[in-house]
Amino acid sequence: MRLTLALVLFCVAAPAAAQEASRFNLECSEFTDPDTVREDVDHEFSVDLDALTVCRRNNPRCAEVVRQGRFLEFSYRVPDGDRTLEVFRLYDPQTGWLTQIMRYEGEIGRTYGDAVCKVTPFRSVTD
Repeated sequence: MRLTLALVLFCVAAPAAAQEASRFNLECSEFTDPDTVREDVDHEFSVDLDALTVCRRNNPRCAEVVRQGRFLEFSYRVPDGDRTLEVFRLYDPQTGWLTQIMRYEGEIGRTYGDAVCKVTPFRSVTD
């Protein structure tokens, strides 16, 4: 019972910690069914709310963070040959959920796989 309570408190407190810190990292694991979240980290981001930037591990450039109410938006464009790929990510600090959509400019988007994120202490992912 105590272990269950501790786990629930951790899951609620960890995303809330992102609201208190101005610099933090997110370790995100994708899922197709919320009951089957993988243990592997699919995406790692370093977020700096003072500079309003977000950097993703293995990505050569950082993107702008846009505050959308309680949400943080991490969106950017990537040249892909003669087309442009748009990546849209919306992070909810209260729940730790990350919604991801990719599309080619002007086309209908498709989900890239939702994820749940864990807040960790800040360390640059571009070093």
